[in-house]
Amino acid sequence: MVWAEQSYACVAQWQSIGFVNRGSGVQLPPQAFFKMVWQDIVMGIMNVIFSYALIPQIFHGFKSKKGLIEIQTSLISSIGLFILAFTVLTLKLYFAAGTTFLAGLLWSILLIQKLIYKK
Repeated sequence: MVWAEQSYACVAQWQSIGFVNRGSGVQLPPQAFFKMVWQDIVMGIMNVIFSYALIPQIFHGFKSKKGLIEIQTSLISSIGLFILAFTVLTLKLYFAAGTTFLAGLLWSILLIQKLIYKK
């Protein structure tokens, strides 16, 4: 009976935000969404560390008004990370996908700096 109560509460919550239509007869177990596996956690943490490493480079570029990273490097890195984020998202590794997308955004900022400052 406990599982049924938890399932009803989960479905009611998802109905309130529009993920499940009322009256659809869908019964979702409480663990149906946002189940993190160890690969998701490891990939996400490593992407946070890689993103953190880019922050000083971005601030230095803004302070010195120079694009210090080559266009080819930042373009390939940002596009590759966006493709990787989509791929990881299809595996339902949401944390890793979000942090990979963040790393792609940071590389895109470095690309924009290079295009704007052209030095």
